Amino acid sequence: MKNQKLLLGSLVLVVGTIAYCSSPEQKVLNKKEDVLEANDELDKANAEYQEEIIAFRKENADKFAANEKSIADFKARIAEQKKEAKADYTKKINDLENKNSDFKKRLDDYKESNKEKWEEFKIEFNSDMNELNKALNDFTTKNK
Repeated sequence: MKNQKLLLGSLVLVVGTIAYCSSPEQKVLNKKEDVLEANDELDKANAEYQEEIIAFRKENADKFAANEKSIADFKARIAEQKKEAKADYTKKINDLENKNSDFKKRLDDYKESNKEKWEEFKIEFNSDMNELNKALNDFTTKNK
């Protein structure tokens, strides 16, 4: 009786182990599914990354356009200034215009690499753009 219980218990354990263990073919199929799922997630992340870059470029294109308009308006105003003031204003506004163009080129030339570098680029770029916008705003409002 004791041997029968031991034999029955062992049999249940063996059958249970076999039922829950996957065959090598099943393991390969599971791994393939995992790879496909990981590739789908990677594709989705890359698409989101590309969309983020496009949105960032669009947002900054609007800022560049606003800066260019502000510079053009200021240039029209200084055309009526005295010669001495006009020369000084023209030099300063040209410097700001060049910085705006440089930032525009810097953004256009950005090559996508990885998310971490993109985040670093965005932080630095936004900081530089904020400084430019502040300088442009200060200059054009101070010299009205």
